[in-house]
Amino acid sequence: MAQIWNLLTSVLHILHPEAFVPQDLDFYVPQSGAHEFKEALHQRGYKEKEDQPKCRFYGDTPVAKVGHLYKVGISGSINLIITCSPNPLSVIVKFHSTLVMNVITSDGVLCLYPLLTLAGQGVMTRNTRGTRSCFLKYIFHGFTLKLQFTQHQCMSTAYCHSTMGSIDNPDVLVVPFTRRGSRESTLDSFSPFHWQVGKVAEDEKAIISLSIADRCTSAEAALVPR
Repeated sequence: MAQIWNLLTSVLHILHPEAFVPQDLDFYVPQSGAHEFKEALHQRGYKEKEDQPKCRFYGDTPVAKVGHLYKVGISGSINLIITCSPNPLSVIVKFHSTLVMNVITSDGVLCLYPLLTLAGQGVMTRNTRGTRSCFLKYIFHGFTLKLQFTQHQCMSTAYCHSTMGSIDNPDVLVVPFTRRGSRESTLDSFSPFHWQVGKVAEDEKAIISLSIADRCTSAEAALVPR
């Protein structure tokens, strides 16, 4: 499998350019290519932060190590997430909602749930204390987050908690960077790959519903009991 990486936050910026401007970039790199990738950043003037901030919430994802790099004169920073799996998508599909299950690779842009994401919507996959600050950030930028997919017949659509998703499914949006690029060539480094959203993981009995209507000046008040 070829080395691949993605810039998580920047994908939403590309799909919704007026919603927000990302403050940093997240690169996901498999262990086999991590050293080479880090050296490339060093050659471009990036240095690792000595006082590393606390690792952000990555859930039960197969992450080996997280590094933070900066460059003098550049306001943003780079988060280098080294994955245990040779396919970084194994981390992406474990994120807190479908809204952020998107990647940029060297060959193109992939969006796993385009019907929702392009509409500024997402379905939560985990509802925990660790994810709620992330939810609020996206809500304040105008996105909507829900606990369930819209009413449907289970296992009959890709937009279902129980359906086994496939990177080769035509429901996945693929945008090659070049005219010569194709869907097949863009997915070559990922395929085959399957995942399942599964039941929403929660750490409390109370269930919350987050939507654009919940935005308010108080972050705590934005978490409204269903």
